[in-house]
Amino acid sequence: MYLAKAANDGEVDQAKGLLVNCKDSLGQVEYLDSTVHKVNDTVKSFLKSHLNDNWKSVLRKLKSDYKNQALPSIITRAQKSELFSMMSTIFQAHHNMRILCLGHQGPSGTISLNKLARELLDSKVKDPAKRIHGELVMVTRNQNDIGLFNGDAGIVINCAGHKYVVFPLENTFRVEPLERIHHLDSAFAISVHKSQGSEYVEIFMALPDRKSKLLTREILYTGITRAKKKAIIHGSVELFGEGVTRFVDRPSALSTWLEL
Repeated sequence: MYLAKAANDGEVDQAKGLLVNCKDSLGQVEYLDSTVHKVNDTVKSFLKSHLNDNWKSVLRKLKSDYKNQALPSIITRAQKSELFSMMSTIFQAHHNMRILCLGHQGPSGTISLNKLARELLDSKVKDPAKRIHGELVMVTRNQNDIGLFNGDAGIVINCAGHKYVVFPLENTFRVEPLERIHHLDSAFAISVHKSQGSEYVEIFMALPDRKSKLLTREILYTGITRAKKKAIIHGSVELFGEGVTRFVDRPSALSTWLEL
C-alpha cells in the first residue's frame, strides 16, 4: 500500500495527503475523521458488516443442532462434514476482519472496543469474565500441558449446556472445554503489537484520541499492512502525521506497552 510505504519512509505530507484523500493502490484505504465519526458508531458498523445475519444464523443452528450432544475433540471435514462447514463459516468471518488498537486503555483501546463487540453479541452479559457464544478469544499465557500458547485465537461455542473454545488447525478444528483454559481475553480488538505476523482481509485501525508515545511510523506501517485488501483508519490526520514523524524507541516502547 502506498500509504504504508509513505508512513514508513517518514513522508509526512505525502502520508497525510494519501490518508485524507483515500488515495491508495486499488482503493485499499478508507479514512474516518474522528471529529465527524464517533469511534463506537464506526466500530459497530464495521462489526455488523462482517458478523452479519448469515453468520448469526450459523451460530444459532450450531447451538440448536448440538443442544443435546457434546462437541467432538477434533472436527474434520470427512468425519463431521456439516459441523466442519459451520465452523469454517464462523471462522471465515473472523479471518476477514480485525480491529487493531495501539493500546488497551481509552475509548479507542482494546478493552473498550471488545466490550462493545461483546454487547453486540449479547447485551445481557455484563461480566467481562463470562464468555459468550460466538465470542472471539485469544490465549494470553502459554499452557504447555494442553498445547496452547500465547496468541492462539479461537471462538467460544456453547452447546449442550457446556462451553468450548474451538481453535482452527490445518484442515481440522480442535475443541477444548472452556474450563481447561486459564488465561483468555476477548480478541475482536487486539493491539497492533499482537497482530504482528497475521493478516486479515480488512482491518479497522483505531488511533488514540490524544498524543501517545505508541503512535510511531513503525506501528502505523505494521497496522496498515495487516490488511490484505482494505484498511479503515479512524482518528485524527494530525495525530497520524505526528506518528509518521516519530521513530520507535524500543526500550521505552516496551516499557509503555507493559504499562498499558
